[in-house]
Amino acid sequence: MSASEVRNVTFSLSRSRWAVIEAGVAAAAFVVLCVLVLRASPYLPEPDDAAYRASIVAMTHGHFFTLSGAQAQALAEQVAPRPGLVGPGGGPIQWVQLASGRWISEKDPGYPYLAVVFQTLGIIRGAPLFFGAAGSAARPPSVCTAPPARQWSSPGVTTCRPSPTRR
Repeated sequence: MSASEVRNVTFSLSRSRWAVIEAGVAAAAFVVLCVLVLRASPYLPEPDDAAYRASIVAMTHGHFFTLSGAQAQALAEQVAPRPGLVGPGGGPIQWVQLASGRWISEKDPGYPYLAVVFQTLGIIRGAPLFFGAAGSAARPPSVCTAPPARQWSSPGVTTCRPSPTRR
């Protein structure tokens, strides 16, 4: 084996070790952030938050599209951020009453349909963490390299660029 082949093998091994270390650090950071998020008490500051929560709770009760007036009123009282705080007309916040008298959410782009499984299992706060992890894991790999020691850079700087072999 020639000296250049030995250098290439050594560089390849150091690159794979770097990738394992990088993945380990990323996983550890994700776990720490998950613990911090799950330790904090739930806070729904925006009306959208209450609307999504109402949609998810309605779906766990088997109502995937519209609610009757009585169902909407009961749901509004169940998920109200504060007692007595319901939307206009007595329904949930950011839900509208149709001409037929039934109620429908203004905010159903799809997330409640994905989150209903987590609500049914009683782990609704894990839904965004799961989808964040899934999205991060599904991203295309990149080639990350540490700068050469002779080149000026801050300690620990890593340069990442899209992988040339995967598009």
